[in-house]
Amino acid sequence: MLNPLALAASSGGDQIMLPGGGDSMWKTITSGVGDFITGVFTPVMNAVAESEIALAFLSVSFFFLAIRGVRRTVGAFGRGR
Repeated sequence: MLNPLALAASSGGDQIMLPGGGDSMWKTITSGVGDFITGVFTPVMNAVAESEIALAFLSVSFFFLAIRGVRRTVGAFGRGR
């Protein structure tokens, strides 16, 4: 029996078999995501959390994004959309 995760639809509507099968594909994807989070994302977030300058820039950026969103929302109500 074929693995349903290893099948994909071609442009003609037929099913084609992906190389490597679905199980190994998903294992590779999930392990890659886990490696990215532990190796890149977590150290960057720790560095940002300890940096006062980075936190100040993030605070100002989110503040101006929030103001922009409120202005767009209020403007949309004013135009009747």
